[in-house]
Amino acid sequence: MREKDSIGKHVRDFMVQETVLKVIGIWPTRDGSSFGRWVFAVMTQISTICSLSLEVYRHCLDVDDTMDAFVMDLSSVVSLAKLLIMRWNSRHAYTLVNSVAKDWSVVGDSRHEDVMTKYFKKGRIVSLMILYLGYASGLSFIVKALPLGDILSLKTSRNTANSSASLKSSLKLNYFLATYCVFGSLPLLHRVCVLALQATHIFVNAVAHCANDGLFFSLTMHLCGQFEILKMNFAKLEIGELGCERKLRILVKRHCQLAMLANDLEQTFNMIILIQLLMSALLICVEEKTNFINFTLNFYISRKWFFWPTLYNCTTNALPGSSPRVLYSKPGFVFLACLGTRDNVGALKSVVLMVTLLIQLYLYAYAGDALETRAEEIAQAVYQSLWYESRGRAARDLVLIINRGNSSCRLTAGKFLSMNIFTFKEILKTSASYLSVLKVMMDA
Repeated sequence: MREKDSIGKHVRDFMVQETVLKVIGIWPTRDGSSFGRWVFAVMTQISTICSLSLEVYRHCLDVDDTMDAFVMDLSSVVSLAKLLIMRWNSRHAYTLVNSVAKDWSVVGDSRHEDVMTKYFKKGRIVSLMILYLGYASGLSFIVKALPLGDILSLKTSRNTANSSASLKSSLKLNYFLATYCVFGSLPLLHRVCVLALQATHIFVNAVAHCANDGLFFSLTMHLCGQFEILKMNFAKLEIGELGCERKLRILVKRHCQLAMLANDLEQTFNMIILIQLLMSALLICVEEKTNFINFTLNFYISRKWFFWPTLYNCTTNALPGSSPRVLYSKPGFVFLACLGTRDNVGALKSVVLMVTLLIQLYLYAYAGDALETRAEEIAQAVYQSLWYESRGRAARDLVLIINRGNSSCRLTAGKFLSMNIFTFKEILKTSASYLSVLKVMMDA
């Protein structure tokens, strides 16, 4: 009874993303329920994409706000793509989720349970870490918009009459997202509605990104555990013993089932991985290139060269009733340029963005590499057995298993790029090469 309770607890704890994914309607089910919540989540992303795209087009404020709007706009596009793809591939995802419950319900060997528990803990820790980071990122948008600094400064004021008078004039809720050009100054009721919509968007965006990635990692780790258990079963198989052919048929059938599950995993997430890879590459390139442009413009403007009026006219834009502002007044240097100018805040911002994108890609690469390695170990385990002593049908099955193991299961980005550690190293090399080119251009 205690063992059944422990297994049931593992099944419940495995799906740490179930509650939040049901809220936005992409948790895989047989009957395809939660369609209304999915439509609502999609509409929030579409409305935010429209407003942020218009914000980028108008760019009435400085370049930092424009870049924040662009980054969030691109993130919303990826979030919308994940919502659509997960709903479209819900049948494959449901097969994967259902296999988890079946595997935990039939486990009987303590060694097998230890292997499954090891991968379960790894997937759960990473999934919770990603989910909590997504919540923290969304909360940072909300906290950033609150006028906490004004409240603290007014509380420390001695003159209560002046402070209460200035409180009403200074306290103003900013928007959670960079949409100042689109909405501007709105009445209080309209502003509250916009803030509620943006808060909903931030939650949906965080869940669609982080909970979906956590589900992918948990499912991949569970599948890796099943391949390792199959490898253990092949390793202890004794060729020529009584009942060997029957045991071999069971193992061959299980190998085919795991291969089909790996194909379901590939069908569910390959387009998501491709879109995530393209977004990360684009953000890395845009962040570095934009920061380099900002550095160059501010370098020339600060020295007031002979084409100063031209640059000033190109980099200013005035709001109605306000004085002109220089768009590049807050340079966002590349990490190397920030270190050279001792701009620690700008360097930290660039590092955080780059590290976040690379960590997200590393999770996909690590999971794909682990699945590929565990699948290849099946062929090695069979080859290390006494396969040459087998006869007839058993010999044919073993040869087919070795052949199938050599063509390992792969997770790809759009079915044309394998996601493994080698691909991640190539991404790192390309990013480092791009940084080196920018450094040479700055030093020239």
